[in-house]
Amino acid sequence: MLDPVREYAAELLEREGNPFKREVAEHWARFTAHQDFLLNPSQAPEDYARLNLPSDARERQEDLARLHDDAYAALRAEEANILFSFRWALRSDAVTAERIATEMMDYLEIDDKRQTNAWMARTTLEACTAPEFRAKWLNILGNRLSELGDREGALKAVLEALEIYRTLAEKHPDAFLLDVAMTMNSLSTMLSESGDPEGALKAAQEALEIYRKLAVKHPEAFLPDVAKTLFNLGNMLSELGDREGALKAAKKALEMYRKFAEKHPEAFLPYVAKTLNNLGNMLLESGDREGALKATQEALEIRRKLAEKHPEAFLPDVAMTLNNLGNVLSESGDREGALKAAQEVLEIYRKRA
Repeated sequence: MLDPVREYAAELLEREGNPFKREVAEHWARFTAHQDFLLNPSQAPEDYARLNLPSDARERQEDLARLHDDAYAALRAEEANILFSFRWALRSDAVTAERIATEMMDYLEIDDKRQTNAWMARTTLEACTAPEFRAKWLNILGNRLSELGDREGALKAVLEALEIYRTLAEKHPDAFLLDVAMTMNSLSTMLSESGDPEGALKAAQEALEIYRKLAVKHPEAFLPDVAKTLFNLGNMLSELGDREGALKAAKKALEMYRKFAEKHPEAFLPYVAKTLNNLGNMLLESGDREGALKATQEALEIRRKLAEKHPEAFLPDVAMTLNNLGNVLSESGDREGALKAAQEVLEIYRKRA
């Protein structure tokens, strides 16, 4: 008796413009969006405030970890339904399909489902007609292909995205210049990984120039991007042997991060420490052992304090900086100090094992 019912249901679902099909896709789009938010609530500050999390830092971290785990479990349990609805939406409601694909990216990345992530990106791209959406999904596809090791395909996708964004930015710079800069950063990373350091440097320099223009009007929004790009630029210059240029970029990034950390220490102190750590390495390579020691010790001091509150997040950074400190001390002839640093690194790894 049930077979005719199933056949009729299947027939209904296959009809074009079926409102029930759209409702189902919309339901899973909302579900996926909610769970994706819970994976990382800080991505939506207004909604984050409504979670009423505890004021105590440790309790807040525990609650956030629980929300993350619950959201991940929910998405994993319903993954088949979500992907099925995504396929439906592709045929009748491309906007809803794009929403589902966008919200699934974080989950699929956490679960290391690179093939599925790349498939969703490519399939969504094929359904897009508006140039800004095509550029967005070309960019995403480039990143997904890069994760799969397809460097040629990744570069091709990102270069096409960049071409579209440049065209859009000519007419609407306020709307699309940021996208040009972000795509230049992605291109820089890919070129570096492909063994083209000069091309990577050129792309990063153009991204920096755009971020600086944007920061003139909106400093709060874009100065952190300027600092981040300077940090990356310093590493690239160092790899190319331009020690003077590398130190200049790193010191400027450090100066900016220190200012940001005065207002927002929780957000930017990790970047101060990271930049000091890199600066220490650069100074050591330049023969400035005293400067290297000073920068590395300050990085270690900051990371120790961060690790007191969040050991899981920052103890690996403490170990890394101790390792660098050992190198500096060894180069300076302080073997006893270098050995002490190495022993502490070993102790941290044993505790984490």
